[in-house]
Amino acid sequence: MEPHPIKTSQNLHPEFTQETDVSFIDFKKEKENNKDKNADRNVFLSDVNWEWFKVKYVDELNSKDNWYDIMHVICQCPKGKEPSSAWLSQLRAEIEKLGTEKCFNELQVLVSESLKEESWFFGTYTQALRGIIWSCAYIDPNDVSLSILKTIAEYAYTKVRGSGPRSAAVGNLVLNALVATQKEEAFGVLNIMKDKTKYNSFAIALDKSIDKFKENSTIPEQLLADRAIPVLGFKEGKRIFGIGDYKLIITFQKRKLVKKYEDKEGCEVKKMPMEQSEELAKTLKEITEEIKKINSVFSDLGKRIKTYWLYDRVWSFSDWDKYIKSHDLIYPHIEGLVWTNKTQQSDFIVLGNQLLDADGKPTASNPEDEICLWHPVMNDEGNISKWQNYLWENNIVQSQRQVFRESYPFSNTELELLRTPRFAHHFLEVQKLMALANKTGWIFTYMHIGWNWPRIYLKPLNITAHLTCDYDHSSYAIPTKELYFTQGNSTKIETWEIDRLPEKIKLSEVPLVTLSELCRDIDLFIATTSIANNVELSKRRQQYDNYRLEYEKGLFSEDANAKVRKQIIEKLIPVLKLNIEKFEGNFLIIKGKTNNYKINLNSGFAQAGETHKHLNLIPDVKKLKSDKKVRLPIEDDETLYIILAKILYLQTL
Repeated sequence: MEPHPIKTSQNLHPEFTQETDVSFIDFKKEKENNKDKNADRNVFLSDVNWEWFKVKYVDELNSKDNWYDIMHVICQCPKGKEPSSAWLSQLRAEIEKLGTEKCFNELQVLVSESLKEESWFFGTYTQALRGIIWSCAYIDPNDVSLSILKTIAEYAYTKVRGSGPRSAAVGNLVLNALVATQKEEAFGVLNIMKDKTKYNSFAIALDKSIDKFKENSTIPEQLLADRAIPVLGFKEGKRIFGIGDYKLIITFQKRKLVKKYEDKEGCEVKKMPMEQSEELAKTLKEITEEIKKINSVFSDLGKRIKTYWLYDRVWSFSDWDKYIKSHDLIYPHIEGLVWTNKTQQSDFIVLGNQLLDADGKPTASNPEDEICLWHPVMNDEGNISKWQNYLWENNIVQSQRQVFRESYPFSNTELELLRTPRFAHHFLEVQKLMALANKTGWIFTYMHIGWNWPRIYLKPLNITAHLTCDYDHSSYAIPTKELYFTQGNSTKIETWEIDRLPEKIKLSEVPLVTLSELCRDIDLFIATTSIANNVELSKRRQQYDNYRLEYEKGLFSEDANAKVRKQIIEKLIPVLKLNIEKFEGNFLIIKGKTNNYKINLNSGFAQAGETHKHLNLIPDVKKLKSDKKVRLPIEDDETLYIILAKILYLQTL
């Protein structure tokens, strides 16, 4: 291919003024006469506005000459909701000259590196971005091109403080393009983004696209999402890239991406040779970018696991085995997790591609058996203890806190109620609660007047949970009241009318696992945002200070988080030689050399035993974490390490 001549920078669109020598009519005739002459001109190369993109990004590619022609077509992307067949035909021809796979691999590098340039969201550049989006959706969409669309959508819907999403128009264009593909993999991308996002505007847009996509499908939405999860080129647990005479093999081990290199003889080498051709170096750059995207998708898929509980998911064993256990990017997230065969009323754990019972023996299931993710709220103390012991004895660390998960059972009497005051009478810091609630998937944003409290709509179950509070926009802490549920989406409380409030449903109409998971969220809100954690702030009002004193003394009922920590600490008493005298409600009592001390198992606060005086201790947990004897079956509890460190320190005083 002959190189394209680069025209020097020029003002392609001079303004007309009274001083212009050429009349508009003459100018128009000249443009018409030159129309045929300019037909072969490359728009991308001749427009100085694209110089930054050419020099900084396109010229770094191996096939830059091909990209000059591809960008020439992309820059002439038609307006409208859908691309024209003529434009697509022209673009396809240029892409096929380069090779579809190579084109999208290089486009992934271009988009990932250049998207941070804000220019893409303005004027002529947005029109070209439209062309890039349509190229990914309408020309043989694959895992890489769909990954590019995911990158653009998430960047466009990134919340800009004070002004909303960066570009909802571009984000919606991507979502419409994903729907237009009608590929199951695109539906998978929509659901991965939905499971990940905590930005309500993006979540609403994704829900609309998901609804539109499944209009033509008879498969249940969540099962369709399972089927649509992309494999990203993985086979038998690994992805292989060719780099000259070498192979780069990536796998996921203990949920960490591992790279391995092999030479042409199949022998493992520690790393690639330092001396590489320019072309090989650019190929390696493309592969590195693709691996980043794979790692990102893998991480996002881990967030789907909680939805198995939240949405009370149940599979046939055949579907579970095919779309969950046998999926190369899902399996690393479920290894070490316990599952329940509801049909056989038995449990099994997934280890080394085997399904084992609590005695370590293989189990078998029938294709039609119903399978769900094991949850402690659905099990008695004996079964919970059995699986907890199994984790300890086999040194298993779960990807999700499961066997030692906080659970919130309700009595039959409570389940017949329309509301529960279980989480009432706490005072929570408003700003912290808003930040945490929205991060957790709930809705709670600033409003000047009217009702306002945390709420969440669970679309697969078509129910909304409300944690009511006495909201006051001028207060820095608000009291919690009750938890209740409604059918349908009732999150828009600002539109409610006093005489037409949504009808509450009985707690028994909410699946027990779902109910427990939402209570777990609320318990997190209280533990993290309670004004009792802020001594200085709570002393500004007597009401807050009284609450803080009651909270620190453990006068509130024993919570699930404290219960789980107690179970783990009991296992560690002989290992770490902890001098714990007893457990009392939310507290443990430590027998020191000269005094007794209390530690709140929920907050981690320590106090003198008799005086209840707060002890301001900031222990170093690094040594404890590096101690091989202290291998906890959960990974996400920093407060538990702090409690253990405080015990070890206080028992010496």
